[in-house]
Amino acid sequence: MIQTGYYMGMLASGAGALVIAARFGWFAAYAIMAFLLAISTLTFILGPEPGVSREAFRRLPASQGTWTFAREWLSTAVIGPFSDFMRRPYWALILVIILDYKLGEGMAAVMSTPLYISLGFTLNEIALISKFFGPFTVILGALLGGVITVRFGLLRSLVFCGILQAVGNLTYVLQAVGGHKIAYLALCVAAQNITTGMAGTALVSFISSLCSPKFTATQYALFASLALLGRTFVGSTGGALSEAIGWVPFFLLTTLVTLPALVLLVWIERRDARLTAEAVPLAASSRS
Repeated sequence: MIQTGYYMGMLASGAGALVIAARFGWFAAYAIMAFLLAISTLTFILGPEPGVSREAFRRLPASQGTWTFAREWLSTAVIGPFSDFMRRPYWALILVIILDYKLGEGMAAVMSTPLYISLGFTLNEIALISKFFGPFTVILGALLGGVITVRFGLLRSLVFCGILQAVGNLTYVLQAVGGHKIAYLALCVAAQNITTGMAGTALVSFISSLCSPKFTATQYALFASLALLGRTFVGSTGGALSEAIGWVPFFLLTTLVTLPALVLLVWIERRDARLTAEAVPLAASSRS
């Protein structure tokens, strides 16, 4: 549901904004986007709070002072989530995986529309293909990602979906070479939505599994922000980079960028499997 809602929002702000801008101008497009954002914000403000135990809101007695309360809040809300995560094995490698896993997809997604426009596609053509293929392929990708994650487990599904996500970026190479062809545009949009939906579901499941019940909100926010860091900072250099090296080398680079995360995932999966296999005979001998 997270992936479906997220990508439907991306379609509304992407294809939807292009349709509005093409017909009514950019002012109307941004005004409508702001209105939609206001509706979602009001939903959270006016909606009921989930049922939470009163213990979660326990406060220190006033006699202990403001500074004591501030120190405990800092320990619980800031230091605690970090120290809890850093006690886990491979925590540094996991951070690298989260940062790199969506990096190539983010770089390619940021530059997809500039690619289409440079090839002569109109805003209406881009929006039409995104609108027609978008909703179905996004939901399909999210559902497939959920099925694969349940069937094969977190690490294996991350590797499999990550490979498909990287291969999906190669459709941009086909588009850059093929030029102004609607069929190629449809293939790019469908491949991007399906593969990113699958990889996104696997990644959300992975970072959710990393969160401690005591620090779920803080840790999930940190992991999710880290996953988007590449799109925000590295993706912003996509224009200069694609102009310097060309469309084909750029999208080939976005395919290769994710490989370090996949290699680390394979290494962790194999190492965990080896340690588990070694532990089984030890457990059997101790019981005997």
